[in-house]
Amino acid sequence: MPGTGLWRYASIRVSRSWNTKQVLEFIGAPSVALDGWTIRVQRGLPSTFDAYCSNAKLVDQFDMKSTEGDYCFVSAGPVDADWPDLVVAQHFSPAQGGLDPGLDGF
Repeated sequence: MPGTGLWRYASIRVSRSWNTKQVLEFIGAPSVALDGWTIRVQRGLPSTFDAYCSNAKLVDQFDMKSTEGDYCFVSAGPVDADWPDLVVAQHFSPAQGGLDPGLDGF
């Protein structure tokens, strides 16, 4: 299950000036760096969720008290920053059978 530390993903950085892709590392949730921004998306909350929230400039949380379903976590910030500027967490249900949330219009 993503977010449990058992899954491994590649972080990919895309350089517009070189039009190339370079694999940076194979750990953690999927993240992509574009135009100086790193965007991270995962199903479930990271174990460091509280630290993300306390260090972000803007945090939005939706329906976090629900007990059924799962959570979608999104963060975005400058590539060279220690913590992202934006953190969004949202509960969703149902959470099985291909009903995963995603990003649109980013």
